[in-house]
Amino acid sequence: MADLYLYDADLERTLEQAMARGMFRIATQPEPIADWQKLAAAIKKQQPSIDHLILDFHGTDGEIQVGDEPMWLGEPAVKKLLDKPPKIGKITIVGCDVGRGPLQMLEFGRIFGTPTVSAYTWGIAKQKIGANIPAATKEADIKKKLDQYKDYVVGDLPAANVVATQAKLKPQSISIVICYGTADGSKATEIPIPSREEKNHKPWRAATAKTIAAKDAEAIEENNKLSPVASFEFVTVTP
Repeated sequence: MADLYLYDADLERTLEQAMARGMFRIATQPEPIADWQKLAAAIKKQQPSIDHLILDFHGTDGEIQVGDEPMWLGEPAVKKLLDKPPKIGKITIVGCDVGRGPLQMLEFGRIFGTPTVSAYTWGIAKQKIGANIPAATKEADIKKKLDQYKDYVVGDLPAANVVATQAKLKPQSISIVICYGTADGSKATEIPIPSREEKNHKPWRAATAKTIAAKDAEAIEENNKLSPVASFEFVTVTP
């Protein structure tokens, strides 16, 4: 089975490539998508099955926006577009706040006979940051500097011993793609996130894993409409 990473065509290609390789270990190139028809076509051409489908689109509670059109994941129009779909092993949705709509996630997974559908309850921010290493910096100091990004980086951090060897000859500038949760859609002013901002910003690896059974999805979704999720969670619904 193949993996498939689809993302909003307005998002930055290099960041999406880093997400695909680093966070999801997908070797194939992520594919930009401009509308729902193209999304449906990209999924349906992967017959007979997809191992892991990742969708990175703007979202809200149980909804994603593809191009200019937002739709609930479980609404009839989505099911109609995705007629005769491939079987999918698992689905991950990176869109902001989608995990607050577990019933919609459940219905979306049922289209493909998917055992698990996962999404975050907060917004997801991603960006490139730089780490500057002066010439002749010791390996231990390099490791200490890089380790402060370990909960944010979407892939693997450079090996400190390798950077130390390179820094013997000249200063090193390292580009790192990082990701973090945002409760209110704002950007963190610094990475690592300062303590004064920890209420609304957390490293992506700090998301609490939560599993929701199919029988509980509707009640939890209704409760989320009345009382928004306060904690940063990575929700998995099991159809």
